[in-house]
Parts: sequence; C-alpha cells; structure tokens
Amino acid sequence: MLDVSHAFREHGRLIYIILGVVVLAVAPCGYHMVALNVPTKNIQKALKAEILRDYGLTISDSAMDLLWGLIVSCQSIGALIGCLLLMPLESAFGIKNTLMLYSNGVLLCGSIFLFLSYNFNTALMLVLGRILVGIYTGLSSALAPMYVAELAPSKIKGSLGCFVHISVCFGAVLGAFFSLESFLGSEAFWNVLLFLPAIFAVIQMVICRQIPHTPNFFLAKDDTEMAAESIRFFYGFEGLSDQELMAKYRSLVTKLPPQLSFRQSIANPTNRKMIFIGMVVSATQILSGSMATVAYSTSMFNSLSIINGLVPLFPTFGALLSIFLTLPALRLVETYGRKRLLINTLIMCATATYLLCFFSLIVKGFNAGSWASFMFFVGFLLLGVGYNLGTGPVSYFIPAELVSPDSVGSALSVAVATNWTFTLLTTFLYYPLNEAVGGWSYLMFAIPTTLCIIFLNRNLPETKFPSLIQSDGVILACNVLPEYANLEESTDSFNYGTI
Repeated sequence: MLDVSHAFREHGRLIYIILGVVVLAVAPCGYHMVALNVPTKNIQKALKAEILRDYGLTISDSAMDLLWGLIVSCQSIGALIGCLLLMPLESAFGIKNTLMLYSNGVLLCGSIFLFLSYNFNTALMLVLGRILVGIYTGLSSALAPMYVAELAPSKIKGSLGCFVHISVCFGAVLGAFFSLESFLGSEAFWNVLLFLPAIFAVIQMVICRQIPHTPNFFLAKDDTEMAAESIRFFYGFEGLSDQELMAKYRSLVTKLPPQLSFRQSIANPTNRKMIFIGMVVSATQILSGSMATVAYSTSMFNSLSIINGLVPLFPTFGALLSIFLTLPALRLVETYGRKRLLINTLIMCATATYLLCFFSLIVKGFNAGSWASFMFFVGFLLLGVGYNLGTGPVSYFIPAELVSPDSVGSALSVAVATNWTFTLLTTFLYYPLNEAVGGWSYLMFAIPTTLCIIFLNRNLPETKFPSLIQSDGVILACNVLPEYANLEESTDSFNYGTI
C-alpha cells in the first residue's frame, strides 16, 4: 500500500517540484473547459448583438446552438493540433521548454484573442482564441504526464500521475468560481474571465529559467555532467560522484528501451490489439459524459428549471467534488486492480447517464414534481463519483501499461488523439442535440459506455500486478522491468525516466 508520508520524507523536494509544475501547466486546461459554462447566455447575447450590428442578421436559436457548440468544441480542435505538434516540439526543445515556455506563448496569444473578442469580431476572436487555448491544452495535457514519468520514482508514478487529473479539476474550480456573474461572468467582464489564465502562462515562463531540464534530456544528448547536476537539483542527492548519481537515478525511475514507430508497434499482433484496447479505454473517459457535464452543466439544469438560483454554483461544486473524489483514487490506483476499478466506475457512469435520460424526459414530458428533478441531480452526482473515482484518473495511463515497453510512445499518442477526437465530437454535438431532443441526448453517452463496458470486461487485461505477462510472452510496460533490467546495460540503450 502506498505510504504517502514515507514518499514525502524520501522524495519531498522532487514531489513538490513535480506538483508545482503540473498544477501550473494543467490548471489552465481545466479552467477553459468550464469557463464558458456559466456565462453562456451573456456571451451568446454579445454574439447576437455583433451579428445584428455588423451583418444586419438576426440569428435563429438553432443556428446559435450550432455556433456555440462550435466555439466550445474549438478547444478540442486545437488540442488535436497540439497533439500533432507535440513530438516535433518535444524533440527540438525538450519536455521542459515545450511545456513551460513555448506552449505558454501559445496560451498568451490565445488569451489576448479572447480578451479582444469583447470589442470586435466576437465570433472570430472566440474561435481563434479557443483554438489556440486548445493547442496549449493538447500540448500540456500530454507533456505533463511525460514530465511526471521522466522524474517520478517508479513506485509513486501512478499516484503522481493522478495529480494531472486533480490539476484539471483545480483549474475547473477556478474557472467555475470566477465565471459566476457576481465575479467575472457578467456582460461587462466575461472577456477578463477568459484572459485570466494568462497569469499562469507568465508564471510558468518565469520559473522555467529556474528549473533545469530533466536528467533524461541530458542523457539523451550524452551530457552526463549536466545530467548529474539535474539529478542533484531534483532529487537532492549530495556527496555522490557523477557515476554514483547515475546509478541511484537509474534505480529509482522507470526505464524503457528505445521506442518503436507506430507502424513498427502495430506490426506485432498483440501490440496492435492492446493499442486498440487502449484507444477504447481513452474513449470511455469522454463517452462517459464527463466533458458534456463539464462544459454544459448550467444549460443541463436550466433546461429543467432545477433550483435555478443555485445552478450557476453547480460547476464550482462539481469541480470541488472532483478533487475530493480523486484523492481516494491516489490510493486505489496503487492498491486496486486497474481493470476492476475502471469497469466498476464505468458501470456507475453508465447508470448515471441512463438516470439523466430517464428523469430528464420525466421532468419535461410529464411535468413531474421536484422528486424527478432531485433524481436527475442524483444521476449527475453519480456520474461525478464514477468518473473521478476511477474512470477519469486511470484512463490516463492504462493505454501505456497495456503494450510492450518499446511501444509505449505509440500507444499513448493514439490514446491522446482518440480522447480529443471524442471530446470534439461530444462537445460539438451534445449542446444542439440536447436543445433539440432533450433527455434523449444522454443516450449518446449511455449506449456507447455500455458497449465499452462489455468489450473491456472481455478484453482488457489487468495491468496493476507484476505477475501478469501475456501468454505469448509479450512483457507489459506496467511490469517494468525485471526482464529488461537484467539485460546487459553496457551500451546503455535504455531511455531512463520515460513513460
């Protein structure tokens, strides 16, 4: 069982550095996922006014629904672009500079576009700003786990990886809180609300100069002297020679062989199957309905006239609940089977979306009383519990654990692209669909999640416990790595501290 206090005693400095970088890098992603939720009507009002003023057109409600779905989903479009830029930027500048410097230049530009959208070209500026924010999201959401993996000791890597999810939730709390109409979600200040994450960008760019590259960055360049200095900075080891530092570092972190290309990875039938299963796992994170509730919870509850005075507070409450529920996941992810945790929490998510569908139809179709509205709220809570207790956190790293160690990079790349593709589809389609057909729209989450549960229950192997090796002899990356560790290391062909 993970001993948190022991981990902090042994690696406290490193843990604080990792958590600080991850929170600063990932919080803007969560912030922008919810920032448009509460001030939806105020921003739509500005869009309608601009279209009428500039083009003399009165936009219909259905057209506005489609435009709004596009604006919200632009973050996902940008994230897919960010995924394509990830490897070229990381190869050229390293994880640290890409994560903390260059990606934040993109975030600053996006923040400026969003700020200017209040005064002119509202629709165009919102689209461009959201795409740039999305590029940042794609880069940081992929680079932050890579940064954790390059530095974190193997035995606490899973728990620290959960902090990526917690950081998204923390950003969502900030975005939900500041988007309240009494703060920055009003007609006069919504552009300031969308500009606020620029503060995170500036802070990261400043501290980027104070933090060295990871040891693996220097080892890849055969610069052992700088690698030793990096190890001293992050791990606080003193009084050791460079050779002793290298040995101690290599004993702590995960080590993987050089990575195969995607084409080489899928040439192995077992890897090909496992990469596909990883794609399904990544898709379930979105098909569970998580992104729809994050982006549109205000309109979900307003459409049912559920305690309207409290509806603007729901995103803040939901984000706080996400953090609270993810904390047990820090322990569960290390002590509970990954498959068991994922399947059980997916069942909770599927049940929740069926409840949302049923009670939404009851409330609107039969004018049911407050009891049906309350049950809708229960379904919403159940979805949050299921997602944050397991489905959300474990889906970040199961795809990498399914494949052989030399195919981890390919598996993660495909999983991230799958995740953002489904995020794009659900955020674009859900809002206009919900406005058109009401509660039936929740079936777009309930049915696919049910099918994924059946598929994963039959095909997903358990990846937590190191005794599990595939029958055809393929060693899973989660079992790192007695077999690989015993290979001759004189050529030192391993990548140390990689995912």
